[in-house]
Amino acid sequence: MAKLFENQHTPLNTISFNPDEIYNNYDSNACKLGLYIYTGAYTIDNDMDKDVSDPAQTVSTLLKSIKNATEEKAQKLRNTTVYGLLCQLRGLIQHDQIRRELVQQDGLPLLIKCLNDVEFDAWNLERSLEMLWTMTFNPEAAEFLKRDSSFITTIKKLSKTVTKDAIKKSIAGILWKLEKEDEFVAKQEKIEQMTSQSKDQSQIAEEYKYGMMISYSHDDKDLCYRLHERLIADHFRVWVDKENLYGPQMEEMAQAIENSEFVLLCMSASYKQSVYCRAEAQYAFTRQRNIIPLKMTENYHPDGWLGFLTAPLTYIDFHKHGFDNAYDKLMIEIQRYRSIHSNSVSKHKVLNQHGSMQNNNVLNHPGLVQNNNVAYKETPPLIIQSSVEPIIATSYAKKNLISWSQQDVQSFLNDTELKTMLLLCEKMNGAGLYQTFKMCESSPDSKMYQILNEQLRESHGKTLPISEYSRFLTELRVYTVTATDKSCLCTLI
Repeated sequence: MAKLFENQHTPLNTISFNPDEIYNNYDSNACKLGLYIYTGAYTIDNDMDKDVSDPAQTVSTLLKSIKNATEEKAQKLRNTTVYGLLCQLRGLIQHDQIRRELVQQDGLPLLIKCLNDVEFDAWNLERSLEMLWTMTFNPEAAEFLKRDSSFITTIKKLSKTVTKDAIKKSIAGILWKLEKEDEFVAKQEKIEQMTSQSKDQSQIAEEYKYGMMISYSHDDKDLCYRLHERLIADHFRVWVDKENLYGPQMEEMAQAIENSEFVLLCMSASYKQSVYCRAEAQYAFTRQRNIIPLKMTENYHPDGWLGFLTAPLTYIDFHKHGFDNAYDKLMIEIQRYRSIHSNSVSKHKVLNQHGSMQNNNVLNHPGLVQNNNVAYKETPPLIIQSSVEPIIATSYAKKNLISWSQQDVQSFLNDTELKTMLLLCEKMNGAGLYQTFKMCESSPDSKMYQILNEQLRESHGKTLPISEYSRFLTELRVYTVTATDKSCLCTLI
């Protein structure tokens, strides 16, 4: 019976009904729960705002039902009912609104309770851990779980006794997000800094261990394995997880991303729903890798967290174009990335030879972010030694926007009183700020404004005022003109 709940791709788009009308006209909690379970399957692949206008009530009803189910005395019925409800919450939890409500309505302790109930079966344990892993991508939830020492102790003990790979993978993912990821990134940044000071940029560009890292859902493995074989035949070095890694291999996944020239995101509904896929994609995005998104299934349109990560990038649709044509487009995209990076390296060398940059300024060229909204792998900072004294942060107005430091960006946003944008631009340098501006300028129908708002709500629980968004574009536009002019001048020197 519980397996019936796993069918989360019911074609509800062919059915006409109004969830709010049903909700407002029926008082039965059972009826409301049935509606939310039914629409839960539909909202996995769609924007929650368009399907359920009251996420708070959705979460409240589900949490009450799960709580009641956990208190059911008949063990078999309890396990079956809880499993069904957790499967539906698993679908809904993909949406930022649901995750925020789950935190605000104290849903995390209920999920943790499922771990401590010795009478729950492995299926419920797996679902609970998978959702707790998903919740670690919400900063507030991650902080809550970090502070719960009893929870950390429980899952560490559990990792030594369970035999099911899926459970081990979820535990490893939780511990990676809560304890290990930040430490690993700090170590990588230190290595990059040391490397950038001792080697020429062209040397760094040639030292990737892999040409490609393929991030995919196992539901799409047939097409992804075909792509892997074709890349190997064309003499690319490819990292792909065919062994369904878990445990210490979370670090191996991160290392593969660090050592790959390109990260291919094989997007589908299953990919978006997989927390392991999200961990890979989020890490690649955070570390500013060369990401190329591939659509693997018919009529798939990424939204939510996946839509945010890939919004400014060029998609390659393997279903629409057919494998061979799509593969050719992928090769063109790879060549374009490499051409952009090659131009960046040559400009580094030109400026290095003429000593035309001041101390601690980083060269980036705006052309890198004007190529059809294609993202690029930012080269490590090139430090030019000079007798000139370092420029203090408040002098950002005298610099080329592209060479602003992180402190320059913070100073600009403070000086222009763009307080909310400060939260979005944390740890962003001038090149990143310029890229964000170009994405906003080229975004149709205020799509980028919606994406920024979604990220802000997810990370800080705040809303970006449209007036501040408009002021941000107006204030920064002056510096983007200067950035373009100065970059052209640098090229001619």
